[in-house]
Amino acid sequence: WSSDVCSSDLPKKYPLAVFLPLQAVLYCWNLALLSPWMDEAISLMVERRTVGDVIRFAAGDIHPPLYYLLLYAWQQIPLGLSWTVQARLLSVGFALLGTVALDRFWGSRFNSRARFTMLALWVFSPCLLLYARMSRSYSLQALFAIVVVGLLLQFLEGSRRRDGVLLGVALLGALYTHYAAGIALLAVANLGLLWRRNWRAAAAID
Repeated sequence: WSSDVCSSDLPKKYPLAVFLPLQAVLYCWNLALLSPWMDEAISLMVERRTVGDVIRFAAGDIHPPLYYLLLYAWQQIPLGLSWTVQARLLSVGFALLGTVALDRFWGSRFNSRARFTMLALWVFSPCLLLYARMSRSYSLQALFAIVVVGLLLQFLEGSRRRDGVLLGVALLGALYTHYAAGIALLAVANLGLLWRRNWRAAAAID
């Protein structure tokens, strides 16, 4: 280490090095604590079937298939955990990715104090702590929301084709995770693009 970088500066320069381990421990602690509730239990039972059954279930359900397919693939990995704990661990993983995305897209816009505060509010949010420990798509929806809005702002500021393509892909992922959340994010993207009179990009995304 150089002399101008002391250990006390590390949390300010690299807040994820502080918050990610804390979040992982907090969110993974005793994942079997609560019994699966109704919707969560349905998700767990569906994943016991074949991938074709999972797709057919999603076709008749109010949710799109992306989360169910990701969970199905995840449950095939032999981690030596109970069925419920392994499923919940995937949701925790999405929450951790959300923390990285939040710092990537938003942390760079703030000074170190505001960045640290933002991550602290996110990581220690009781709401996120509760819902990210369930085998449901909530934390995946939150991840897509962070990425979509972050990419939208980048595209509005620079209009780079790469950001526009990634924005379209992220919106598609959000729509295939949950219709309501996906449509809400699509509406936000349209409002932002139309406000900037970027008719072509709005039409392409739609």
